[in-house]
Amino acid sequence: MNRYLADEGFRREIVRAWRQQGGAGECITVQQAGLAGWSDEDLLALAAERDLLIWTHDLRTMVPAAWARVKRGEAMPGLVFVPWTMPIAEAARDLVLLDAAREDELSQRVIYLPLE
Repeated sequence: MNRYLADEGFRREIVRAWRQQGGAGECITVQQAGLAGWSDEDLLALAAERDLLIWTHDLRTMVPAAWARVKRGEAMPGLVFVPWTMPIAEAARDLVLLDAAREDELSQRVIYLPLE
């Protein structure tokens, strides 16, 4: 079962909709985990240690930080970029579809939504 960490600016409405649509696994927010204010690099390192896939809206800094980890050969359990403007129900649906993926299918990858 995949475990998720919703980045600091991630829309909570998407997390709620994911749960309502049958999202499998555990999702915690950066705020719930007491990680608010952490750098992207530190969040990615913690996610790698704890096997957490990160959900983010941050294309400007989080996505490049994730790719930098991959290029350095460091563990990166996966990052899902969800455009801020993506409709909540559609984003939640795509995230539910990703629940079926095995960890090794998501590891060292950045997945861009929408999936279609």
